[in-house]
Amino acid sequence: MTRGMNMGTINALYREVEIRDIPVLVQMLDDHDHVTQMTSAQTLARMGDPGLQALQQELMNMGHQTGTNFYRYDAVREAITDAATGTSGTRK
Repeated sequence: MTRGMNMGTINALYREVEIRDIPVLVQMLDDHDHVTQMTSAQTLARMGDPGLQALQQELMNMGHQTGTNFYRYDAVREAITDAATGTSGTRK
């Protein structure tokens, strides 16, 4: 069985979260499950400026990609890039 992140999962989470949930979504970036990390990052990116600010802060906190933060760093960086290119469906 293969599982992964899809837009249905991101959309479902996105519909249920509010700005006050940003700290929880940031905590989810530390999950050992890479799909959870990616879904959380993409949801934050779709939340507009508050979510993007949280992602950018996390990227700054990590500094650079290492073996211990490899997937987390990648999920955060990709979500920021997707928001910048308009591929994440960011809220306006």
